[in-house]
Amino acid sequence: MKTSTLAAAMVAIAVSLLAPGQASAHGTWYYTSRGAEELIVRKYDGVIDASCSPLPAWARAQYGARSIISDGGTTRRWNHFYCGVWSRVLDAPCLVVFHGLGQDNFVVTSWPRGGCTTRALWG
Repeated sequence: MKTSTLAAAMVAIAVSLLAPGQASAHGTWYYTSRGAEELIVRKYDGVIDASCSPLPAWARAQYGARSIISDGGTTRRWNHFYCGVWSRVLDAPCLVVFHGLGQDNFVVTSWPRGGCTTRALWG
């Protein structure tokens, strides 16, 4: 009995490690920075590359940024990120805020300084 319980736990851990970067807790979705980067590049044709990190501490309250620890305490996931993206339209980098809304569902908004519009992201 203990062996089957351990095996089931190991399968659950393996599945969570293979997930594209999100976790759910009470209807709020959390992503890794890599997961957010991949989603931005995949969604917006005008984005060549993206680099995301958690919002600076001073901006977390303004955007309602929250985090959780997952994968057995090894991974911190956030619902908001500060991202630098390279826009084909601008041929330059610009800044956006990634807002995780659900599984593979998100929006980006322009960062107040150095931000870009969604027009620059769509291409």
